[in-house]
Amino acid sequence: MIFGRKKKEEPEQPQVRLYESCDTLPLANFERCETDGDLKALQEDERLPCDDALLQDKWQQIRGEYADQSANEGFNEYVLMKYKHLELCGRVAGTQKILALLRDFYIPELVAHLQAIGYDASKGYVYYANDNIEEYLRDLNRIETTLADDEIQINDLAARLAEYEAQQKEGGKKLKRGHFDEQLAHISKYMGIALNKQTITVTQYNTYLKQANEHYKHLNSKQNQEHGG
Repeated sequence: MIFGRKKKEEPEQPQVRLYESCDTLPLANFERCETDGDLKALQEDERLPCDDALLQDKWQQIRGEYADQSANEGFNEYVLMKYKHLELCGRVAGTQKILALLRDFYIPELVAHLQAIGYDASKGYVYYANDNIEEYLRDLNRIETTLADDEIQINDLAARLAEYEAQQKEGGKKLKRGHFDEQLAHISKYMGIALNKQTITVTQYNTYLKQANEHYKHLNSKQNQEHGG
């Protein structure tokens, strides 16, 4: 009987494992893929070699899931900006007309309106309480100065609305680095805890974001009703 040498067994190569879906992919990894094009972030162990075509296929699947989950995110933001823009435009135009009338005539009903929308004694507005015309005109001028700040905000909102509309024509908004940090701050404020994009999954992020947006929409609507808006 001839005894040969036992064939040396080759060590088993570790198998490449990819994150299966948005349910398991950490948000930080998704951000790397989206903003940097670093698809290695789809691997559970990035040290292992992986076929580029496999990574591309997995990214298309996960990017599609994200698009489905966040389909209304950008549009909801657009609607809120549009509403705020119209609200500010109406407020500024209406207040300017009131100021023009009050410079010629003291009309108690119009003064009461200004007080109701925030220009009241708590902020130092006394109007004609002391029968002092200079003090009265000074209050009107102060209000006009605050409207200049509102007009800056109006212009900023108009620019952001135009940017969104242009992006929609070009096929949608490409997310930039910092986008998720801003949104996580928004969510964390709503939840009362700091969220970590290294541990939160993409699905959890989209779920929490929708909940936070609904919460702030409700608060915004309630506030507008209280101010007669």
